[in-house]
Amino acid sequence: MSSETRDDYTPVLTSEVKRGDVFAQVKADPVLGASEFARAMGASLELALKRGIARRYPDKVVMFQAGDTGSSLFFVLAGEVRLFARKDGGVVELPPARQGDVVGEAEVLDGTGLRAVAAVAHGSVEMTELAREGLMQGGRFPPALSVYLESVRAKRRAALEELHATITR
Repeated sequence: MSSETRDDYTPVLTSEVKRGDVFAQVKADPVLGASEFARAMGASLELALKRGIARRYPDKVVMFQAGDTGSSLFFVLAGEVRLFARKDGGVVELPPARQGDVVGEAEVLDGTGLRAVAAVAHGSVEMTELAREGLMQGGRFPPALSVYLESVRAKRRAALEELHATITR
């Protein structure tokens, strides 16, 4: 387990799990193995997970803030991640990411390196962090992965717009 402090003095605790265990965990778990992400990755799932970094976050730990630098995708192995986005000076809580979901789709797709949402552990959370380059094949995302990540991004944008409109009425 490691401990660090973010630039905003938020304490961050993480621990890494053996990389080889993650693929076995995904294959053995019916939710993870049947997730849209696993299906979109297809045969490249095992290699991507072996290249990834498995992390554990305790309850209420801020994993990252909106605007932080980062271009990796997080695959939720266990637990729930609360997501918060800014819109017109306000903060909106989006639907959470749960086991089998991903977080960081916008940054991975755009390659901009700036996080679009803040992510906070709700209870104990296990995730695998996957580098953008590790998801690509020949400089591109596999077509099924692109379609999946675009659909996640579109759903989160729609939720942000809908929730923001509800709050500002």
